[in-house]
Amino acid sequence: MGLFTFLKRTPAPTFETAYGVFTRQRSKSAEKFWTCTQNGIFYAVRGTEQAPFGDLVDFTGRLDMELNSIEEPLNQRFRLLFEEAGLDVSFTSWKQRYKTEGVIVYAATPEHTVWDVTFEELNEPYAHFSTTVTNGQLSDFVMDL
Repeated sequence: MGLFTFLKRTPAPTFETAYGVFTRQRSKSAEKFWTCTQNGIFYAVRGTEQAPFGDLVDFTGRLDMELNSIEEPLNQRFRLLFEEAGLDVSFTSWKQRYKTEGVIVYAATPEHTVWDVTFEELNEPYAHFSTTVTNGQLSDFVMDL
């Protein structure tokens, strides 16, 4: 056994689902996160040492439906922010100007959902907007240039 054998890393565990292969991320905390990239969208969900939580993985499979359910509040929020900043508001839907870049799902039960979503601008300057969605309500809307 060599001196540096203890430095050898084992591959991160993976878990195959109907929505993609999730990889457990290294963490010193008790809370484990599993990640997956599908169709250009980065997903992160909570889980155990062995697997991601099934209800959170299922949520990733219905992301389009969840985004459609908050489309009008998103449109209103984007329009308001653009008007306040004196920017052009020539879009009718956020999808004309942004794409979904990432989603972190914290809770997804019929009674309670909490998730973060990040959008990236389709054209320069490629700003990123993130918001937390709790039970269909938007909060903590932030922009990162």
